[in-house]
Amino acid sequence: MMPKLDGFALCAELRRLANTVLVLMLTAKGQIEDRVAGLDAGADDYLVKPFSTRNCSPGAGAAAAVQRQAKAMENTAG
Repeated sequence: MMPKLDGFALCAELRRLANTVLVLMLTAKGQIEDRVAGLDAGADDYLVKPFSTRNCSPGAGAAAAVQRQAKAMENTAG
């Protein structure tokens, strides 16, 4: 648990500010609604504890992260 903001709100705020940092939510909240909320908030991946390292797919959120990074670079170059 985090003080003040939860992970969903923090992630949504990062994305609102156009922050392109990679976000991996590692949480005990395992309901489908929680996963959807995390991904909708802008998380690149969502893992529920406990998890196996085999669950950690290197490309699981990479496409979205790369796209955000490219867009951020375009915005600063132009």
